[in-house]
Order: sequence, then structure tokens, then C-alpha cells
Amino acid sequence: MPLQDPGKIHALIVDDFSSFRSTMSSMLNKLGVKNIEEASKAHEVLKWCKDRKFDLILCDYNLGPGKNGQHVLEELRFRKLISHNTLFIMVTAEASKDMVLSAYDCEPDDYLMKPLNLHVLEQRISRLLQMRDALANVYQLLDQEEFEKAVDELNVLVNQHSRQTVIAQKLLGETLIRLKRYSEAETLYREVLENRRLDWAVLGLAKVHYAQGDKDSAKTELRDLIDESNLFLPAHDALSEILTDEQDLEALQATMERVVEVCPRSILRQRKLAEVAESNGDVVKTLQAANHAIKLGEHSCHQDNNDSLRFLNAAAKGLEHNIVVENMDLVEESKRCLSNLMASNRLPPDQEIQARLLMARVHALAGRPDEAKNVVKDCVSLAGSSVGKNIDLDIAYVGYLNSIGQTGEADSHLKAMAECYESDPASLEKIDKLTPEPRTENNRRRVAQLNKTGIELYKDGHYDDALDFFGRACMLFPRHVGLQLNRLQTLISKVKSEPTDPGLREYLQDQLAKVEEMLASEQNPAHMDRFRQLRDKARQIG
Repeated sequence: MPLQDPGKIHALIVDDFSSFRSTMSSMLNKLGVKNIEEASKAHEVLKWCKDRKFDLILCDYNLGPGKNGQHVLEELRFRKLISHNTLFIMVTAEASKDMVLSAYDCEPDDYLMKPLNLHVLEQRISRLLQMRDALANVYQLLDQEEFEKAVDELNVLVNQHSRQTVIAQKLLGETLIRLKRYSEAETLYREVLENRRLDWAVLGLAKVHYAQGDKDSAKTELRDLIDESNLFLPAHDALSEILTDEQDLEALQATMERVVEVCPRSILRQRKLAEVAESNGDVVKTLQAANHAIKLGEHSCHQDNNDSLRFLNAAAKGLEHNIVVENMDLVEESKRCLSNLMASNRLPPDQEIQARLLMARVHALAGRPDEAKNVVKDCVSLAGSSVGKNIDLDIAYVGYLNSIGQTGEADSHLKAMAECYESDPASLEKIDKLTPEPRTENNRRRVAQLNKTGIELYKDGHYDDALDFFGRACMLFPRHVGLQLNRLQTLISKVKSEPTDPGLREYLQDQLAKVEEMLASEQNPAHMDRFRQLRDKARQIG
């Protein structure tokens, strides 16, 4: 299928081997394409695309050290250096599932396997150019947010029953949803599904049902779709969006864990998993996902300091609660994390102090007080005097003070923080988690839900699950006595069921001592009475 007007095509060939660039250039010349540029590295591509518009980019996936083809496309999309008018074809010697899925979010127009031949190259480019030209007006209207006009254009394309019909139907459904014309979108998706079960149509129907208020049907349809087509990432993402909206954090984490198994190289999904795991008090998953996000961010335009700060904070919590993470030395990984942050020259002053405080806390909890002092040096006094400037910095300072035994000073700083942030609800929620009893509505509701779920597990006799759940809840609200007492009660029942396990008995004694110490400063008669009852039960089992 010969290319139409090949002389008008402006192409860019990207590969780190000059021999392949020459081969590709020669093949394009034979197809009539004469206006060709070349690049060997990512920064050259970005420079070319800043200055010129290309109709076609043929980019190898492996570009040697540094950014790969996925990173190049990711940044081109992120910085809006290319539009729908530019066809981006990923060229690779090995189109593995992992590689294809990792590039999915950046939406390359096609993949080509090496070695290439002229016939395949001509067919692919010709087909893509035809589709681009047929949809050019539609994409222009969508970019200009002329959605009603785009619907009219798409209806024309759908009724033409051409090669572009399926993509036109897909775009039409998405645009109708955007316009909240849900009945029309539902009719479209059902008509498509009558002829053929297409993943995008099932997804669209689920989105329509959710928008119409039928949330249970939407979630069921998405879960069924994921079971049938586990590699269809938009279904995972749509379910995640619903669960985020509903604040069903446990189900959301399970969904995120599943999708990162499918697509482990996705930095944004790894970050989302780290965030929700942190919200659930799951230190192990937070550390693992944050670590992945840090490594994936090395060459990505989505690199974010908060991945490293989240890792350091989780590492401190892990050491504080004696949590072991397989194949991970928390101190050494934290030192490496801080070192990379400091070497990047991208840390603003507040985040640098925060990172140093978190690292110092890691050292202190690992029994290395001298190293803790060396990391913070002069920034401790700076952090202590800047209360109210940055909530995350303030919280890191409180954590550091507690880690070195200065609990009185930590409580004083916490009290000052509550006064400084009294008109900032989001900051108050963070402070709330460090106090004995939450005062914000969201945190009171969260504690109630945590207790309810944990108690249900306990009553059903799932002591291990209940212990794990209450353990994570106590990570989130470490000074909440009610949660600690429920954890203690569950532990007593667990010991009763396995009386010969010495590790459980030691765990029980530690929990008794911890709750008794907390109650000494709380002076709550009801909590004290319940503790005495639980302590007596613990003594009865020897």
C-alpha cells in the first residue's frame, strides 16, 4: 500500500546505533520520504521536537544508558511536544509483555519488531497515516474542547463503516460520557457488544453505570473484565478511581497490588500503591512500592522527591515496630535513598531538612545515636524554630524527637503545631494521627471503621488477620488506646489458641507493657478498667 504524498512526511529516526538509523533512513527514502532527521539519545529527540513538528517518529526502545524509548515518549506527551498529528512508533528487538505494558500509558501508535522489512514498514505507516488523516478533524475538535461538534463528526465516521469505525465508536463513547450524555453512550456500547465483546466497550458501559449511580454494577463489571482480561490496564485504573472516590482503601490497595503485578514498570501506579499502602499502615508494601517508584523515576519526567521521603518515613516506622522486609536492609537502603536525593540537586531546603530528620530517626531507631546526630547537624534547631511553616517537616521533627527519647519536647512541638495549623483541615488530620484521640471528623470516622473491621475479623476467629489489621491501624494512630486495647484482646485470644508459641507470649508481654505505659499518661478510668480485665485474662493463660 503506497504512501500518499510521502514527500510531505517529516520523519525522525531515533536509535543509538548509527547503522540502524542509516538502514531506516534508506528504507524511508525508498518509500518516497525524503525529509528525515536523526537522533541517537533522548535529549536530542526532545530538542528536535521543541523546534519542529514531525509526522512520524520511529524510536528504538533501547537507547543505551539513560532514558529509553518509553521515557522519551512519556516526556514528549507530558511536555506536550507532540500531538495526535505525530505518529510515534516504538521499534524494539524484543516486544515483551513487560515492555509493551510499561509503554501503554504513553500510547505509542504502534510497535515494530526488529529486523524490519520494507513491506511491513510501508503497510504500517500507510495504515496509521490513513487513520490519522481520517481523525484529524476530530482530534482537533477534542483538543479545542468542541465536544458537541466532535460528536457530530464521530457519528459521521461511525456511519461510514470504514476501517476507522471501531476507533470512532470508542472516541464517540468517551466523548458522550464527557458530555454526560449517558443514555446515548449506553446505547452505543450495547450496540457494539451485541456484535463483538470488546474490552473498551465493557469498560465504557461500566463507567456509564457508575455515572448513573449504579455503583455496584459498575464494580462488578470491572472486576469481571479484569478477571477476563487481566492485561487490560484501563479496567484496573477505572476500578481504582471508583475505590478512591469511595475511600475503600483496603479494596483499593488490593486492586493496586494486582495491577502493579501486571505492569511493574509503571511509576505512577507504583506511587499510587505506595500512597494507599501508607494510608493503610502497611509498611512493607509502602517500602516496596516506594522503592520501585524511586528506581523507575531515575530517568522519568514523573520523578518526585516525595517517593524518597515516603520511603524514609516508612523505613523509620519499620524499624520502630521491628518489621522485617525481605531482601531489604532498611538502614542501608535509607542511606542510599538520602544520598541520591542529596546528589540530585533537586531538593528544596524544607525537604532537605525533612529528609535529614527522617534519616536521623532511622539511625536512632537502629541504635546508632551518633550517626543520627551527624545527619541532622545544625538543621535540628532550624526545624524546631520553624513550626507552622511546613506540616510534613514539623511531623518529621516530632518523629525525630520521639526516636531520641525527647517525648516531652515532642509533645510541646505537637501542641504548637495544633495551634499554628488550626485553620488548615488537611494539616490537622495529619497532626490528629499523633494524638491519643482524633478530633477531626475524617479521622474519627476512620478509627471507627478500623475498629469495626478488626473486631469483625476477631469475632469470626480470624486472629491472624485481626492482628495484622490492628497492627496496621496502630501504625496509623499509634497513640490511640482503644485500637491498642483491641489489639491486646486479639493477641490474648491468639495466645490461647496457640499456648506453646513462645514468640506469641513475648509479643503479648510487650503489648501489655506498651498499653500500660500509654495509660499512665492518659488517666482514662474506662480504658484502665478494660486494661486490668485484659491483663487478668493474660495472667490466667500463664
